[in-house]
Amino acid sequence: MKRLLYVAFGIVIVLFSCNKPSNTLEGKWNIVNITQNDKDTLTDLTIPLVVLCMQNDGVDYIEFTKDNEYNLVNNENVVIETKKYSIEENLLNIEEENGISVMEIIYKQADLVDLKSQDKIIVSLKRIEE
Repeated sequence: MKRLLYVAFGIVIVLFSCNKPSNTLEGKWNIVNITQNDKDTLTDLTIPLVVLCMQNDGVDYIEFTKDNEYNLVNNENVVIETKKYSIEENLLNIEEENGISVMEIIYKQADLVDLKSQDKIIVSLKRIEE
């Protein structure tokens, strides 16, 4: 009976350690959706304008590196902007020229992430490559 208890306890530990969410966003990600939760902070044109600006700048995907760099990459696989980032608990901190931009990680799976900005804009990312 005692032996069975040890085996069951071992299985539980293995299962919980395998399901532990990773605290990294390392890899290449596409923006698949941008939504706005709170209509008080922005106009209805803000989200389409952000998407249009990114398309005009040629942003193809976002890359988070193991060196804590956040890259915007264009269609020709050229990095057009690089910033530093860090993750603390459920917060993604991106170093901007005028301070730190903080986004809350509100949903995370191996290949899907939802980030919520301080303006209550939710950006959904889908992993395209690790």
